[in-house]
Amino acid sequence: MTMDAALVLKGEGNDSFKAKDFSSALQKYKDGLNNLLEIETDKEIASSLSKVRAEGKEEEKKLAGVLLTNGAAAALQLNQASSCIEMCNFALSLDNTNSKALYRKAQALNSMKDLTNATTTLRTLLSIEPTNKAGLELMQSIRTKVSDKASTTAQAIEIIQNI
Repeated sequence: MTMDAALVLKGEGNDSFKAKDFSSALQKYKDGLNNLLEIETDKEIASSLSKVRAEGKEEEKKLAGVLLTNGAAAALQLNQASSCIEMCNFALSLDNTNSKALYRKAQALNSMKDLTNATTTLRTLLSIEPTNKAGLELMQSIRTKVSDKASTTAQAIEIIQNI
């Protein structure tokens, strides 16, 4: 595995992200991951990550996790929620306590209006980091949405009953 090339691509991805060129950033992070895992296509990621987990190389695991969570952030900026969730799931397969992966997955689920799974993911995050400010804020936002929806539904039922 070529850590040096992956680190360079991570840096280039970070530069692209800061410049708000999210498409380029996402590609750099994916290229960095493919380089780190020595694979040609994204289809090989799952089996290669299994190898990284099994071999227990902490540096590679950590870098793969960073590339995946950074890629997830770029995918989220590009409104690619499914891609974001997939990258977060890969990162979580390496470290199920990865707070960035949990938060970004919850953001993507929320953007897809999958409030049940977003809440479940946030509960996991908050069980690991009870004071995670972004996680707490997103949880409150979801609670407000659910409360507003419940109120609207109750009002609609009341109107229908009075017709």
